[in-house]
Amino acid sequence: MEKYYDNGTALWGLKCGKRRITEPLFVEVFDIRGEWAAVRFEDKNTGVVNDRGEVLKRFLKLEQMEFTDQDFVRLRSMGKELLMDMRSLLLYSYMPERRFYGEFELLFIGGWMYTRTKQGYGVQEKPGNKPRLYMDGLYLTLPLDEVSMTGHLENYDEDEKWLARLEKWVSHLMGSACLLAGDDAQVYWLYRRMKDRTIVVIDNDLRFYHVTGTKDADGRLKAVKRLLAQADDRTEREEMERTLQPIADEIDARVAEEERKRAVEEEKKRVERLETLKAAEPFQMGIKWGLKLDGRIVVPPLYRTVRTPVGRYCAVEKNPRQWGIMEVDGKMVVEPKYEEVELYEDGTAELTVFKGKKIRMKIASD
Repeated sequence: MEKYYDNGTALWGLKCGKRRITEPLFVEVFDIRGEWAAVRFEDKNTGVVNDRGEVLKRFLKLEQMEFTDQDFVRLRSMGKELLMDMRSLLLYSYMPERRFYGEFELLFIGGWMYTRTKQGYGVQEKPGNKPRLYMDGLYLTLPLDEVSMTGHLENYDEDEKWLARLEKWVSHLMGSACLLAGDDAQVYWLYRRMKDRTIVVIDNDLRFYHVTGTKDADGRLKAVKRLLAQADDRTEREEMERTLQPIADEIDARVAEEERKRAVEEEKKRVERLETLKAAEPFQMGIKWGLKLDGRIVVPPLYRTVRTPVGRYCAVEKNPRQWGIMEVDGKMVVEPKYEEVELYEDGTAELTVFKGKKIRMKIASD
């Protein structure tokens, strides 16, 4: 974007290449940076215009405007200076401190923290209630309070009514404001965390979204919002929960299946490892016994007695005349409560219960 001068009107306009973005409208163009231009209008007031010709912000008769690094514009008038964040259009008396949480950027100034979303959100810093990243950077939670929520909506005419509607859905004990990866529109309001760690959020218009994640072509995590429902003054929590229940059921079933598969895979790996541990041998440390393999401790010395393994099983005595059976990786399969234990190569064991009474049981799985 660049400026051009019109001799007929003695005014400046903005263009991109040969294409005019605006007609000659400006007495002065202070500065241009990327998609923004700082200008003075014919009425001597000032403002910022984007590369579509839209006026993003108007000011009174400033003396000077100039863009700085990190997408700020410096405003000077009557010897005083302010800074405006071009992303949120929030004003600051001096340059805030920038802090990054993964891909999320927050501004800190005067004990407050501010987002750089198009609808900026500011909240006071509180001990023990700091921004927190979740789901490998899918979302960042921020403290939530009534003052900050209504301040976030400074352009709304009915803040109090809006807040009353939102409070119906957002718990001040559990609720949080949150930023979503790759979404700079606004802060959202956390409604629920699902079993798979995805979330349901609410936007400013009381639309409910299920938020999952995907990666773009550059490998960056981006939030994906799926619209679930929109609340109004008549919507009750029970009705919303009925809307969410099928999604929760689907997630619960998927998580349960993933956990089952993970458990099966972990058990398979454990059984494979047991085969490598069959050659482990008892060793003594102090008065306790454990198992070693090639000089490496496999089972710590925790027992009064440990016998030589038979296959992948081993008889152990925890206390006098309290025998049990463990696998050679230390997993107990028969609790130590028998007077005696005898193991056999066919995968069975003989347990002495009391007064010589014995029972035979199969311990090896097929």
